[in-house]
Amino acid sequence: MIEYEYFEPDLAVFARQAAMGDAEDKLFFASHRLLYGTDPHAFPWLKRTTHFGGCVRFGEFDWPGAVARIETLEGRLRNAAYRSRLADLKQRIRLYLSKPAVEREAGRKPVVDSCAPKARTLAELETIAKALAARKGWEKAAAGLRKAADDIRANRVEVCNGCSAN
Repeated sequence: MIEYEYFEPDLAVFARQAAMGDAEDKLFFASHRLLYGTDPHAFPWLKRTTHFGGCVRFGEFDWPGAVARIETLEGRLRNAAYRSRLADLKQRIRLYLSKPAVEREAGRKPVVDSCAPKARTLAELETIAKALAARKGWEKAAAGLRKAADDIRANRVEVCNGCSAN
């Protein structure tokens, strides 16, 4: 039997050493905290509440700001490793925002697992949708956010804190 172990470099360590790098290193790592957060096991838009899950930081995480920063960096960085990480992060954000409601077992409504109360989450979904609708390539994410907001208002989707793991 062959076993594999996968690992990923701890970007926080590289961020602390960015001053020793070139201009691209400095530029990429200047945005490290905004784009990758401080928790190496979760994206910055997630607040871990258990070892396997948590809630989404609607109203706390600056989604349009992160998208704008990623696109700015994409236009300025040439390093393949940085461009690959940015493309991956952009795709993860795009996929999540395109369908923020998580399906659950049969008979239970889908859920948006938000750290914020329902009214604030709903307002934030609409604010993010409006901001992203103006950006090329983000139409599907904006539509997904608007659909989630419509589904919440129509009581087809629940908003709760820490419930997607249940």
